[in-house]
Amino acid sequence: MILVILLIILGLLNFLLKRSRFVFTISAILMWTIMAFTYGNADELIYISRYQNTAKWQGSSELLFTAIINICRVIGLNFTQYKSVLSLIYIVLVSTTIWKLSRYPNIVITLFFFYPFVMNVSQLRFGIASAVLIYSYRYLLHDKSLRIGNAKRNITENDIKFVVCVIIASLLHSVAIYWLLLLIPKKTTVRTTTIWMIGINLFVVTAFNPSIANGVLSKLGAGLRMGAYFSSAYQTSTYRHYGGALISTLLIGAIIWLLCLLIRKNECLFRFTDDVEELMKCNIMLLTVVSFILRFTSEMYRPQEALTLMAYIVLTNAITEAEFLRLKIELRNFITQAGIFALVATNFYTKIIMYNCEALWIPIFTNSYLFTHGVS
Repeated sequence: MILVILLIILGLLNFLLKRSRFVFTISAILMWTIMAFTYGNADELIYISRYQNTAKWQGSSELLFTAIINICRVIGLNFTQYKSVLSLIYIVLVSTTIWKLSRYPNIVITLFFFYPFVMNVSQLRFGIASAVLIYSYRYLLHDKSLRIGNAKRNITENDIKFVVCVIIASLLHSVAIYWLLLLIPKKTTVRTTTIWMIGINLFVVTAFNPSIANGVLSKLGAGLRMGAYFSSAYQTSTYRHYGGALISTLLIGAIIWLLCLLIRKNECLFRFTDDVEELMKCNIMLLTVVSFILRFTSEMYRPQEALTLMAYIVLTNAITEAEFLRLKIELRNFITQAGIFALVATNFYTKIIMYNCEALWIPIFTNSYLFTHGVS
């Protein structure tokens, strides 16, 4: 009950104040306590096993993720303390990125709470990897070097920093390596990006050789686990069924595309439309996961998940303060704002409520060492 009250109060304050450093900081701290001290969620037993028995997970845990575990074990941290360290890294990377890039950070962190934060409370490994990808947004957006001469087709300093971030993230969770594809939309037009997306999907469906991908993943430290998704045993198992992953991926992609299109068609009403175009291209490129979901595994929704916060930041930034969350606003602004909330609601419903309510959402409020039992 205490947590529910705190979340409601902070949510209201965040929407009223929009850019209050104090309220934003309190919100980030509360999210850290939730991530660090919630127990009994979907993947907890797996992560306890990873922490307590690293030998068992050799070949199934990425190199940097394993290194962090080993360091925490050497200094004598128990599992909850180790999770607190990971949660702190996650919150620092996410919150500093939101504050740096968003014009309305308090609103964005509230939207982020509902999705994908609730997912990441459970999926620590991808959560920390996605935080590094989130940090890399700054190297995809606001890149002034792309507007100088022919720099758009050359390798810039920000490109190198982006690649370094992706490599670090992939050493925490292998699927993060997929984000290297986002260098393509950064250097091309919407039309060219769309052609790339179609071509990659066709290639994966018709000619992709999983052994090549597995060779790359093995270098990151998780070849056995990731390679299992390509195995014939997995492909014929009940785990292979992609359920709502394909529909959700297409639906989220369509909402982001439509919102970006609306803003670009009405540039006189909005701001930072260059970033909106960048988001549009990244969203299109990440629809290449559709072929992987169809042919291999529903787990490939994750690259799109890591783009969610960028969508919240870029789409809200495009709205002028005079039009944002006001009673009387222009129709196209109203549609855009309604669309942003529809994006959050669609993500939350299809990813949390439909399949993971009892495993992810409820434990946040019922299973907390801090709020329901107190820290011993």
